[in-house]
Amino acid sequence: MIGNSLQRTSTTTDGTLPSSSLLSSSCSSISSSTTSIITTQTTQAPSIMTILLRLYKIFLWITQISRLTILLMKTLAGPLMAAIRPSRKKNVQNKVVLITGAGSGLGRELAIKFAAAGAITILWDINETTVKQTAEMIEEMIELNHQQTIKKIGWFVVDVRNEEQVAQAAQKLRQQFGDLDILVNNAGIAPCEPFKNLKSEKIREIFDVNIMAHFWTVKQFLPAMEKNNSGHIVAIASSAGIMGSPYFTAYGASKHAVVGFMKCMYEELDENSQIRLTTVCPLGISGTGIDIPTKTRFPWLLPVMPLEYAVELIFDAILREEEFFVLPKTFKWIHRLLSIFPQKMASTIWKCLDYSVVPTGLYAPIGRAHYHDRIYRKLSLANGHVYNNNHNHHGGVGHQQHQQNNHHSPATLPSTNPSTSSSSSSPSHRANRSSSFRY
Repeated sequence: MIGNSLQRTSTTTDGTLPSSSLLSSSCSSISSSTTSIITTQTTQAPSIMTILLRLYKIFLWITQISRLTILLMKTLAGPLMAAIRPSRKKNVQNKVVLITGAGSGLGRELAIKFAAAGAITILWDINETTVKQTAEMIEEMIELNHQQTIKKIGWFVVDVRNEEQVAQAAQKLRQQFGDLDILVNNAGIAPCEPFKNLKSEKIREIFDVNIMAHFWTVKQFLPAMEKNNSGHIVAIASSAGIMGSPYFTAYGASKHAVVGFMKCMYEELDENSQIRLTTVCPLGISGTGIDIPTKTRFPWLLPVMPLEYAVELIFDAILREEEFFVLPKTFKWIHRLLSIFPQKMASTIWKCLDYSVVPTGLYAPIGRAHYHDRIYRKLSLANGHVYNNNHNHHGGVGHQQHQQNNHHSPATLPSTNPSTSSSSSSPSHRANRSSSFRY
């Protein structure tokens, strides 16, 4: 092509030499032809590489999607199988179990459950009187039922806010009973008052008891669990740890921290670790001597559970090693449904359900409170309890607490006689009541 062009431009038709304009036009045409050839050659090579790179990226994308699909199928297989065929309850006989806040309420009832199942039950509480009473109740239960499965019972007075006390008590526990198998972090406090009324000291105390204690206990017992590649850590959180609740600002924030702590621990543990984690988030539990009432528009949908019923569910979840347990079931599904909505919409729906606590000095709407009383009376009678219409049942978004100045006699269960029950209206009893309880 270039040769023909040169040949054509070398001479004219009459045999004379071409003019300068013809020569310049010929040179420019040669230059443009050469440039187009080079450009074509250089653009073809990158296009092939680009195609190869794109194919490689598509291959990686398909590989990642396949891996993710397999992981999701493996993850969903467990819950689906559990729904079809619930997992077996593990045997806790002769297992060393530590329960913090075991002086009363849920901690006491869980301790009795573990002891009845044959576990070596260790009780921690800040109050010596109440933790000793729990131990005596368990010993009396053994004598009445002639049980021979329970090997040992131990109790310690421990302030779980204090890292040094926790370390010392943990050392004594290991010396007397060996490595811990199950840790139940139950201790906590739940003041119910508007945020503007909270004192700085109270806020620090709430976080020290409700979340920092989890750090101190887990730091003491996790190394041995990792060494043995076995163990079980249970955190009693609250529905306030997964939902917002007015008048529980500090309490709810601390329980959100508990839920986050357990999630991070789950991710940090090795994938093949045999250490189990269980986070419990109950809604409201009655029968614990608390005087914070609940206002709720739909008591049949968001009920306040009797203590005995709640303990049965929580103990069963621990034995089945459930990772995240929300109760009651109605609240569990409501929470799952609200989690898919935007924050504002979820908050609006939750406000329509109108479930919240009423701090000391305020009062729930009479119509809702009376309706709640009727529902709760039916629940109480169905479970063999005597109901007193004085709003002393648990009304908080959380769990059970106790009053340190109002204890049952050693080795006896709470009386169901209204005249002798802990809800007595004597002036001295009323003087000991408080809007903040330890459970």
